[in-house]
Formats: sequence, C-alpha cells, structure tokens
Amino acid sequence: MTAPLEALQSRRQAQTRAGLTPALSAILARLSRAVARDARARVRANRAADRPGPSPLAASIGAGPTRDPLAWTVAAGAAHAVFVEFGTARQSAEPFLSPAVEQAASQGLRPVVAARADSGRTSPGASPRGPR
Repeated sequence: MTAPLEALQSRRQAQTRAGLTPALSAILARLSRAVARDARARVRANRAADRPGPSPLAASIGAGPTRDPLAWTVAAGAAHAVFVEFGTARQSAEPFLSPAVEQAASQGLRPVVAARADSGRTSPGASPRGPR
C-alpha cells in the first residue's frame, strides 16, 4: 500500500522541482553574469597603467548555461588566465575570478538559498506528511 503513496510523493517532488527550475535558473543566470562582470572589472583594474587598450583576458571572461538548467559556468578563455589567477614562480598571483565568486557568494546567493528553503515548505494548513 505504500508504493502508490511513494509514487504520489515522488511525482509531487518532481512537480515542485519543475516549478522552481525556471526561477532558480534565472537567479543563477543573473549571478553568473554578475560574477563575470566583476571578474572583468578586476582584470581591468589590475592591468598595468603602461598597457592601455583592451585586455584580452577581460574579453575572454564570460558566463553561460550548461546542460543542467540549475548550473551555469563562469570561465576565462584566455590561455594565460590561470597564470594571472594563481601566479607563477616569477609572477605573483593577481586573482580576479575567485574574489568575484566570493563576493557573489557573500551577497548574491541569498535569493538562491531562500528559494531552495521555500521549496521544502508546505502550504499553510497542509499536513507535512501529505494526504492521509
């Protein structure tokens, strides 16, 4: 007798996830684009004053969706990005991506956490165990 109940509960969970996916995906898109913008600004700010003109590293930073609607990627496509971010034996690190992610995590992830917390709540007056 529990199999139909479990099937109903799993169907409800899938419907809840499907309803949240567009909202969470939109929030993640905004956050990912903000991280990319912040990282580009950090690269431009760290660029030496004697090197005017556009920065190939800043131009290579972008955000984009993955196959999973609840996952986005922020990446720097320039070959030397890893050396700038982490440094080398001859050059000190000038992090641009990790500080941008840390800033977004401290400020911008609140809507994602709130949306996920709301997904587990039941409607007022509803039994947390489902129908009896």
